[in-house]
Amino acid sequence: GRGGEGRHAGGRAAQNLFAHRCDSFRVGAPIHGDATDQQTEGDLKFFDEVVKRTKTDPAQTYAMGHSNGGRFTYLLWAERGQHFAGYSPSGAPSNGLDLNPAPVFHLMGESDPVVNPANQKRTIEGLKTLNGATGPGKEVGEHLMSWEGTGGNPVWAYVHPGGHEYPRDQLPNIAKFFKSVAIRLPK
Repeated sequence: GRGGEGRHAGGRAAQNLFAHRCDSFRVGAPIHGDATDQQTEGDLKFFDEVVKRTKTDPAQTYAMGHSNGGRFTYLLWAERGQHFAGYSPSGAPSNGLDLNPAPVFHLMGESDPVVNPANQKRTIEGLKTLNGATGPGKEVGEHLMSWEGTGGNPVWAYVHPGGHEYPRDQLPNIAKFFKSVAIRLPK
């Protein structure tokens, strides 16, 4: 969204961290008004087509995205949650979508000029409530906190002092998070 391009996504930095992955990007178009209304129908149809054409194991499939991609990650959680084991939205609020408890790693900048940081902080608090993650949390790294949720649904939050940029240095932590919540299936 907002004119972004797939080449700005995880790309090569993510390749070494996720052994088996499928990247699906739609080239962002400039967004005017409510991005959620504009992206919902077409993007969900695109996702449904990707699912039909690929073999995925929902127990080890994760959604992540930044900015409008983060909003789409929340939308996938709300509308197609049965296809995913966890989520990592960045630079986006959940906007009151009806979500079911699931592992989540939210990333945000405290000085974000594009997406209101207060809305993202409310999103993190809402995710903690949704997942039954109470207490003071545990420091996992610089600017990175974790809370154990009920039912194996932790909440991790990376709140850095920067703006709307995607924190690529967190890709190893996202990989660690996803690996820690992978649903273990018997062989």
